[in-house]
Amino acid sequence: MVAYDGIGNSREHVLNYKTFMKLQTHSDALMCKVFLTTLIGPVRAWFIAGVPAERKTSYLETIRQRRNESLREYVTKFNSEALQIPELDEGKAVEAIQKGTTSLEFFGLLCRKLLTTLVELMKRAEKYIRQDDALTTSRFAKEAGDRGKIGEDKRPDRQERRQDQGSEVLNKHWRERKEQRPYQPLISEMITPMNVSRTEVLVVI
Repeated sequence: MVAYDGIGNSREHVLNYKTFMKLQTHSDALMCKVFLTTLIGPVRAWFIAGVPAERKTSYLETIRQRRNESLREYVTKFNSEALQIPELDEGKAVEAIQKGTTSLEFFGLLCRKLLTTLVELMKRAEKYIRQDDALTTSRFAKEAGDRGKIGEDKRPDRQERRQDQGSEVLNKHWRERKEQRPYQPLISEMITPMNVSRTEVLVVI
């Protein structure tokens, strides 16, 4: 027989245990002693400690979504607790999750259409969570694409600035070289070159 760890329907486990034990013995005392061996984990410690009273549906109103807890985590926790209540009032369970969630969008979704069973509630929650995850992924992808586009738009500006700076440096270089060249007077091509030496010219003068 499968051991019970506290998750799932506890009443179903008890009924399965009774059916199994009736095939073995009719002693109630023996059935009570052996029952402990079918429990594991926290539920075993709970049974040994003798914690009284089964949980009522009103207990679900204490299951609140924490500030840093995702909606998926909260719904999973709520469902796990709801399944442990033997006589669950599913209508009140829907009201409890409406009060416990901090997501205004999810709260509004539950208010728009009346849900009467826990199965309907879980289906609606799962559908909403998947849509929300898809929107979040799409939003992040769009933001990443926009950042990449902005970076590409800035690249031509940087290239133009580098080209302008390169032209300025080149022009400055040529101006400096021009200023450093020695002055060379221009000789008119109309002047006839001398045919005698400088000494003969001085003698004549």
